[in-house]
Amino acid sequence: MIWVHAGLAKTGTSSIQAALRLIRHRSRYSVWTIGDAPQPLSPEWNTWVERRATSGDVIVSDEGLLGDPLTGYADLPQRIMALREALPDVPITLVLGLRRQSTWVQSMYLQSLQQGGSMYASEFWSQLETSPYVLWSNLVAEAESAFGQDAVRVFLHQDGRDAVTDFFSLCGLKPPPSMGRPIRENVSVSATQAPIVRRFNEMSTPTEQKAMRRFLQLVAGPDPSGKFSVLPESTTSSIGAACRTDWHDLITRLSSTGQLAHSQANSAEWLELEDAYPGDDLNCPPVEREILRLLSVAVANSRDIQARSVMARLVDKVRINPRDLPAAAVRVLRRPRAH
Repeated sequence: MIWVHAGLAKTGTSSIQAALRLIRHRSRYSVWTIGDAPQPLSPEWNTWVERRATSGDVIVSDEGLLGDPLTGYADLPQRIMALREALPDVPITLVLGLRRQSTWVQSMYLQSLQQGGSMYASEFWSQLETSPYVLWSNLVAEAESAFGQDAVRVFLHQDGRDAVTDFFSLCGLKPPPSMGRPIRENVSVSATQAPIVRRFNEMSTPTEQKAMRRFLQLVAGPDPSGKFSVLPESTTSSIGAACRTDWHDLITRLSSTGQLAHSQANSAEWLELEDAYPGDDLNCPPVEREILRLLSVAVANSRDIQARSVMARLVDKVRINPRDLPAAAVRVLRRPRAH
């Protein structure tokens, strides 16, 4: 059996892949996750998957297989057929994680900012809603057309649930021993941080944007003052009007056909977002408070460069790029010590 986990993006994919890497040692399974070689859908990749499928289960996880979520998976049909044609002679179960569009769009918008984007949330949704595949029923139908209804399985990404546990359960896999607590990878920035990141992206380089993302994720963390929605109320209403009925009908159908994870059979309800919108201006009070908090964190974690010794700065230079050192300094560093 080949299990192909093809996303969707922002449904716990990074955490699922981190967990899959922890079971590589199990002889029954061959695991391939995003970033591994060979490249997905290459002839070498196809051969790798088919050869290992003859001696056990193969688990593939790559949310890029369905295309770019930032375009609403605009080229989904071509992507689906490319995957089907790459592995024509082996049984495949395609696993999809779905999430209510009201929360998925919010999460994808924050992801776009983390990748250097500078759109406002309303502009982002206007770009996405033109794609038919933001209606998940169309997306699932394309997958079923290529692989067959019985070969498409779905789990739902929901607040309060562990996507890793749901995925492993759906695939009949025993989770890794370290699963005492949820694995969380690629944590999104907070809604009150979104206007800051958007404005920063407009005036910074890709290197600086990456540094900001690492600072927010690894040092500052999310805004602890409360939960906010990054979407204006008008955008949230537009998403609901476009997707609410489609979501309900699709989940109801998947429950009746047994394609939906069993524990989530009663999850068709569309929940409206009730979190307050903090605004998308740096002068909005919740955003101002977060700016001050981030400055405080940055100051607390900064180092006084002027007070550092010459030797400490020299060591840093060696670590970063030894070629930048003057030749005389290199000779001094290499000179044998006197005993």
